[in-house]
Amino acid sequence: IHSQNKMASVARPGHFNDPDMLQVGNVGLSATEQIAHMSLWCVVGAPLLAGMDLVHASAATLEILSNPEAIAINQDLGLDGAVQGVVVSSANSTEVWRKRLSDGRSLGVVLLNLGEEEATVTAHWRDVGLEGPALARDLWARRDLGTFAAAFAA
Repeated sequence: IHSQNKMASVARPGHFNDPDMLQVGNVGLSATEQIAHMSLWCVVGAPLLAGMDLVHASAATLEILSNPEAIAINQDLGLDGAVQGVVVSSANSTEVWRKRLSDGRSLGVVLLNLGEEEATVTAHWRDVGLEGPALARDLWARRDLGTFAAAFAA
């Protein structure tokens, strides 16, 4: 997925970078890893090609693959046609990815922990391009988390 970050400048409507098929639903990924995987594919605007047997998919897998809010981030053509999100900050084994959405006000943001241990990931508004208080929403829980002054951490 990190090679996609380097190629963001060439991604435009009709020209999408392709990090390969989704591994959601395949053996070896925890539920958290599957959500992270889908989140990354959505924020980079990648083609959502399921790389598993849909006939035998679990209800949890189908829920991940069909999350309408995550898919909306993926399908958004981005601000000024910048369809792909990029890494805006990284520290230790954590990253913050951001995609500016076409409405000019909203962002798709992924807080990613690449480590083996639990870690808090913080998205500072200055890093993602926001000023002042901003509303944070968990697309996977489908609920607003509140308004935060300068950053959000989870």
